[in-house]
Amino acid sequence: MLAKAERELMDAVLLLCGEKGSCLASPSELADHMKEGGQAVEPLLSALKSDGYLDYIPSERKGETVYVVTLRSKGRCYPREKRRERQQIALRLAVAAAGAILSFLAGVILRLVFR
Repeated sequence: MLAKAERELMDAVLLLCGEKGSCLASPSELADHMKEGGQAVEPLLSALKSDGYLDYIPSERKGETVYVVTLRSKGRCYPREKRRERQQIALRLAVAAAGAILSFLAGVILRLVFR
């Protein structure tokens, strides 16, 4: 499971790369698409690279640092993984709610039986 800042960066990379699977992005472009834009992009890219989501190469364009970002197979599957994670959270909440309701009903039934 990725941290919040890493998820935001992956969303930004997917938005910029689109269907191509690779793109040229500056740190400011990536930070603009993130909700918490004040965070440094380089350590997050490095973490995502070590987790196998993407590859990136820092480069220079007109004196500005840019990254050549290429999604790996795990990065291409990220939207599906994100959807599955949300489904798991919803399932856990539903099981917890059902457990609470069953516990309440069991308590009410036991009170009625042992009155």
